[in-house]
Amino acid sequence: MSERGLERLGASMGIVWFVLVLASALVVPRPPGIDDSTSSIAAYFSDNHSRIPLSAALGALAGAAFLWFAAHLGRRLQRAEGGAEAFSSIVFASGVVFAVFSALRSLPYSTLAMLSQQSEAGDAGVVTRALYDLHNMFDGVIGVMAALLFATAGMAIIRGALARPWLGWFGMLAALVALATGIARFYVTSAPALAEVLGVASIITVGLWILVASLVMLYRPEVDRTASVRAVLTH
Repeated sequence: MSERGLERLGASMGIVWFVLVLASALVVPRPPGIDDSTSSIAAYFSDNHSRIPLSAALGALAGAAFLWFAAHLGRRLQRAEGGAEAFSSIVFASGVVFAVFSALRSLPYSTLAMLSQQSEAGDAGVVTRALYDLHNMFDGVIGVMAALLFATAGMAIIRGALARPWLGWFGMLAALVALATGIARFYVTSAPALAEVLGVASIITVGLWILVASLVMLYRPEVDRTASVRAVLTH
């Protein structure tokens, strides 16, 4: 595969992530709220035990796609920085954590779906509540890591890397919403409605930023930008 082809493949992973995350959310009904009863939570997983593994598999694939996207984004920023690596290394590292935790966040859900079908599990109310709460704690860590990722990428873009400054400011907005969502997840039992509203806002802003960044990098691969710069310098 040519360098241009690899560039486009890496950039397209953001779009692949977006599609997989959307599919993962659509294959299952809306989950219960954190303040719902343990019995209603258990009933949800029992009723949807065949759909949840598919949602989890799609989520894991989305994490893998985002890992590739984060690597490509980090490399693009490193080239734009001239190898200085002021932001690119942080973008890649936080992107790895974001991708790994995004892939793992579905494990509590999958475990609950399996548990609902095991007769020997008996009265597993405490386990059900613990695993459901663990899923929300995953979202808290993901939110904080997403904030670091998009804030760093946003600052790099504002400084002139990759795209126009507006994409950088959009990244800063996504980072702010993601940080607020991540912190709210750790206090979700105190303000479940606020955490849910912030979660929706974060999904929208983060998803749109990744989608737009992918399209920007697809529209003009780094190999084309480098060739343009060289052409100018030779004249």
